Amino acid sequence: MRLLIISAFFPMPDRLGGDLRFIRILEFLASTHRLSFLAYSPEAQVEQYGEAASERYRAGVAALGIQILQPGVRIALQACDYDAVIFPNYFHAVPWVAEVRTFQPHARVVVDNGDVAYRRFFSKAEHTGLAEDRLLAEQVKRDELTAYRAADAVLTVSQEDLNVVLPEIPDVRAFIVPNIHQIPACPVGGREAARLVFIGSYLFAPNIDGVVWFARDILPLIARVRPDVRLWVVGYGPTPEVLALESEHVQVVGYVPETAPYLEKASISIAPLRYGAGVKGKIGEAMAYHLPVVTTSIGIDGFGLTPGSNVLVGDTAEAFAQQVIHLLEDPQQHTALAEAGFQFIRAHFSEEAVHRQVRALMDALPSLPIKRIPFASRLPLLLDDWLER
Repeated sequence: MRLLIISAFFPMPDRLGGDLRFIRILEFLASTHRLSFLAYSPEAQVEQYGEAASERYRAGVAALGIQILQPGVRIALQACDYDAVIFPNYFHAVPWVAEVRTFQPHARVVVDNGDVAYRRFFSKAEHTGLAEDRLLAEQVKRDELTAYRAADAVLTVSQEDLNVVLPEIPDVRAFIVPNIHQIPACPVGGREAARLVFIGSYLFAPNIDGVVWFARDILPLIARVRPDVRLWVVGYGPTPEVLALESEHVQVVGYVPETAPYLEKASISIAPLRYGAGVKGKIGEAMAYHLPVVTTSIGIDGFGLTPGSNVLVGDTAEAFAQQVIHLLEDPQQHTALAEAGFQFIRAHFSEEAVHRQVRALMDALPSLPIKRIPFASRLPLLLDDWLER
């Protein structure tokens, strides 16, 4: 099939977990289909991340054998016929779905998402209790559901996310495509005995809140028992609040092109998330590296993990600290938990496992009904196009 991907930016897999998942989906699709990629705001990406980084992300897409189109959505839609147009998130779809329906009437529209965003925003509003957070969550919900209603297929990362959408759109045509984790060779030795690691993008408020909570309220409890404990804070864009955590026990590493060296040397991965939604890439990635994980009930959302069996959970500072201490003090449980987490990820989130789900999507796509928009909605676009000519 011939597929067109429309996104504001080129994916940034070294900065955003959702982009890492999406680029791995594109890599698989490009092996059997013809893909074209259109970034409609590349200048904004250059302004925000710099020319060198933006070119690296563009080159990363091109290296997969994907055709890079010049900016101009309408021009791209009129250049050739596509079997499907894929948007990597709802906010990419909202401005352009009507254009796709007008100029590519035979193409299926697919809207992907790294999580159901409004669920994450409502989780934050519940955590903060702020009226402005609730108003923002309600606006995100309206926009997100508008995109899903307009799509012929919606991709979610978990059954839990799909269950959130179903009451709002009972007839949604949805496919579950979870995170994809590459399974590395098992690291041999070299782990630091009391080294913790937190990995996340600090563009996302839940990561900022979580690591600050850990450093402020949890780490001191651990240090009383294990004064040798040390934490790496890894990921793009640490805010001043995160940078201020630097101390005897905390090293704010910031952005790294590869997380593997930290996952191979740490002894425990932490994900102290107090709000949020979606399947957390940081947890799956750590487990793929045979690294045991301590997190919260929010952290395991959507995974299907079993607390005490393949992950440890603590929802208060005291409970979280105790779980970390237990792993540091009990090598046998440390090994057992790491192995159980690894086997879980390999079974459910490996490339082989998720590729089966992507193939099911692509097999079903040609037979999905195509939604239409009223002529009155298409007429202004057709008139505008006629005037431009």
